[in-house]
Amino acid sequence: MDQDRYIVADVGGTNGRLALGSSTGLIRTSIRRYRNDDFDSFQAVLHCFLSEIQPENLVGGCIAVAGPVSNGSARLTNRPWNFDKHEILKATKTGSIRLVNDMSALGHTAPLLKTTQVKTWREGQQKKPNGQSLVIGLGTGVNVSARIGNTVLAAEVGYSGLTLRMARLLSNALETEINPSKTIEDFLSGRGFEALYASVSGANLSAAEICKAARSGHDQNAFKTTTLYAALAGEFLREMAVHYLPMNGIFLAGSVAGGIFETPSKNGVVETLYADRPMVEALRDIPVSLITDDAAALIGCLEIAKAAT
Repeated sequence: MDQDRYIVADVGGTNGRLALGSSTGLIRTSIRRYRNDDFDSFQAVLHCFLSEIQPENLVGGCIAVAGPVSNGSARLTNRPWNFDKHEILKATKTGSIRLVNDMSALGHTAPLLKTTQVKTWREGQQKKPNGQSLVIGLGTGVNVSARIGNTVLAAEVGYSGLTLRMARLLSNALETEINPSKTIEDFLSGRGFEALYASVSGANLSAAEICKAARSGHDQNAFKTTTLYAALAGEFLREMAVHYLPMNGIFLAGSVAGGIFETPSKNGVVETLYADRPMVEALRDIPVSLITDDAAALIGCLEIAKAAT
């Protein structure tokens, strides 16, 4: 049995997943999921995991964080949690720890995904791979990760301003002017999705409840909201696709993306992406998939951890 072990973690704004891996792959039986609300810091989550698993022979690790990473430290965007590489090294007693953005971890995962780990949203018209792929996360937050060859780019695209088309789409649908300081994340994140429903209906539902109501067909406000969200997401995908030309595929991830996929509005995403506008012939060749494996980011973390040791 391979004795070397790696510790990997994917820490989002709502939940954290931790696991062990080896040179042969992620050890699925070791995966633990924790609600962030139950802890006051990542160190507390890490202590809980180490106490439960009691790993031996740790040689390295990688922690993916839903926020910016710099110089061995990181901070969650949607929660006041700080991550320090040296503290994590001390707690895990391992010689190598990498801190990365969570979308960067998924960028490392993308070429390793199997058909059982994704659902096809739309196949491209032709297969014209160019070694470039793009992961777009639509969940508690919004971000992207572009993979170009073996290089994965870190970004915080969710804090970019709305495109003109997105702002016009919102203004027309909501019959109000959109504050120019609003960002992509203000509308495409989970809280943004919920705020859209509140604007449309005057009521409050969680993102999961909105998608469920849209599926039922009995809540026209939920259907209107998911249709508007799908069009906004499609505009965002189109903008990102033109920037990066990810002919190897766009991979959507996150709870909101998964919820929209199950609603009647899901085709609005790719219909907007493939709309008859400049670059349409190239964009129609880009396949779009939904990542369904909750452990996908952990797989990317394991690849990063192995490469660093």
